[in-house]
Amino acid sequence: MRIETTMIKYTSLPAVLLFALLFAQNTLPAQAQKLTKTKASFIGPEYFEPIPVDSSLLRKTQLVERLMEREKDNASIGQYENTVQLQSLLGTLQTVGTFSKANMSTMAGVVEGYRRSGNPASETLALNTYGVMYARNTEYGKAIDYFSQALLLEENHRNKEGVERYTTILALLYELEGNYDKAVTFNEYNVKINLDLRKKAKAAQSYLELADNYELQKKFSLAESTILRKALPMFTSAGSKEGRMRSFQKLGGLYYRQRRFSEARWFFLQATNLSEKLNLQEANVNNLIKLAAVKSAMGQHSSALADYKQAEALAVRGNYPVTLVEIKGNLGETYGEMGNYALANSALDEYSKLKDVLLRNLNL
Repeated sequence: MRIETTMIKYTSLPAVLLFALLFAQNTLPAQAQKLTKTKASFIGPEYFEPIPVDSSLLRKTQLVERLMEREKDNASIGQYENTVQLQSLLGTLQTVGTFSKANMSTMAGVVEGYRRSGNPASETLALNTYGVMYARNTEYGKAIDYFSQALLLEENHRNKEGVERYTTILALLYELEGNYDKAVTFNEYNVKINLDLRKKAKAAQSYLELADNYELQKKFSLAESTILRKALPMFTSAGSKEGRMRSFQKLGGLYYRQRRFSEARWFFLQATNLSEKLNLQEANVNNLIKLAAVKSAMGQHSSALADYKQAEALAVRGNYPVTLVEIKGNLGETYGEMGNYALANSALDEYSKLKDVLLRNLNL
């Protein structure tokens, strides 16, 4: 050991010399002692050059994180589309007036007066007013309560047109609330009422909405059979080519989510052909986007990019903000799969800007 070696050295010297050495060691200048200690305690190289950053790897890592965030955004964008549909349905209802913070107390008194009048039409008007107010404030539970009361009034007076209206609204409200079992119940009720009213195309559309809720419950086989055996034949029987196109869209999306890409591609091709023939511009854009997504999943990236570019030009021309957001996000993902991380992140920058604008307008 070092201590033992040192002692052997020292003991071999004359006593005077030994004392002199020990004294000199203990009386070094403070600065010299400090330097000596610093040198002794230094760990690692005196000079350090950082490892160069791989910019390509950095962009790839950034892209992976952004695509994970995009998955979370998809739920909000889906909610936006349902909210737009709900806004359209609410616009068909008659109300006493429009609630605002300024007139809340006055309006509440007027609505309660209508509600207590004993006149079914006035009571329905009051219930609609409350239901619309709460739905616009995204208080779906309260809106459901008032629209359920309005439905009961229509049932009591055997007004099937009114029943059809409220079952449609309630099915969508339950879906927005995430209660898919109740949404299915009202989808089925709506199908029955439309069949009673001999409205085949509307009944077929209700079957598509029913299939949507089955899919949200991950009941894929049930969703598939509802479209193939119910909605599609009914649209065909009613002579609705647009309805057939929507059925092809739904089937394509259903197969895509199950990674049955060949089937998904075939149905999206049929939907695209029909939307072009019927000159349905927005539907055509949506079909091109979905077709491109399937191609990208199958590794056909060049063909997918061509479809995305065509869809983007049509979306800009038609001013379709939801589809533009989807296109930019999908382009980011496709460029990433091709290894072009610079273009992927650039597309996702545009996606983020468009998405933020879109979601700021989410409220009814």
